[in-house]
Amino acid sequence: MKVFDSISTADGFEIYWLHDHRDTTLQDLENDLYYDYYSFYEACEEIVQNGDDFENYVFDDNELKDMRNGR
Repeated sequence: MKVFDSISTADGFEIYWLHDHRDTTLQDLENDLYYDYYSFYEACEEIVQNGDDFENYVFDDNELKDMRNGR
């Protein structure tokens, strides 16, 4: 199961973190972190549309609905 998560930095930025539900620390810097919201959204959208299991801590209900509908 994938987790849609984010990390806030001390200077006010948000870094998006797509990780396995068992991971509590960063495992793969290159593939787990997203600095761009839209790239993160697209990666999560693919998971949602594939019907894979996920936990969500980033998107609101309307965004998840849009992901399911491919908007």
